[in-house]
Amino acid sequence: MTALRRSSLLFLRRCLAATQAFSRIRIPGSLAAWAQLLPADTADSARHWPGVGLLAGMAGCVVFALVSLPLPPGPLSPLVAAVAASMAMALVAGVRAEESLAHCTGPAGLMLVLAAKLALLALLGLHSGVGLLTALLGAAALSRLFALLVAWSLPPRRPQADHPLLRRADRGALLAACLWCVPPLVLMLLAGGAKFLLLPLVLGTIAFAVLRHRFQRRGGVELDDVGFAQQVCEVAIYLGAAFGLPR
Repeated sequence: MTALRRSSLLFLRRCLAATQAFSRIRIPGSLAAWAQLLPADTADSARHWPGVGLLAGMAGCVVFALVSLPLPPGPLSPLVAAVAASMAMALVAGVRAEESLAHCTGPAGLMLVLAAKLALLALLGLHSGVGLLTALLGAAALSRLFALLVAWSLPPRRPQADHPLLRRADRGALLAACLWCVPPLVLMLLAGGAKFLLLPLVLGTIAFAVLRHRFQRRGGVELDDVGFAQQVCEVAIYLGAAFGLPR
């Protein structure tokens, strides 16, 4: 087996492991057997979590477009489509991050964050359908990258280091996680220009820095903190996209 084939097979195995670990998509046994998927591949699958987010974002984009097209024009139509898109993303990615958010902030915090997401998505959809679709993709991948950076840069607070999201990553894992974010960020740049790209990056980075500082002062990161960070960073990215909409 050539080095290129071994690398391709390893990449495929880790992608399949990440899909199975971080989404509701189940990998057929025949495909797992063909790819020689091993239990150990799950340990290094976190690097592809942003890619799984990209799958969820694609599902959200498709559903938003399909629901919004037959709806009558009006300010509430983007909100209805945003609710449908959020449901589609939850069906693909699951609601583990939302459950972590509820554990960290309580039901009131969960409701406020979900309301903020839906309001911002509706605002984006009202002013720019293309902007909303690209923001969905960008936030789905980039928020998971920021959450991974929080987890990878801090020690586990409790003995949960066997979970793939809390394992320390090497440069290859960091590079892979970053590369998943490049296509949606390029699409955001093409859809809305530099401001539409930079403001989400800036606000997402600020959210990451604040959360990391909070967890560092507390003595480390827990598994629920990773999901909490993903949700907060996602809202920050949507907010930056709303600020960056072309006038």
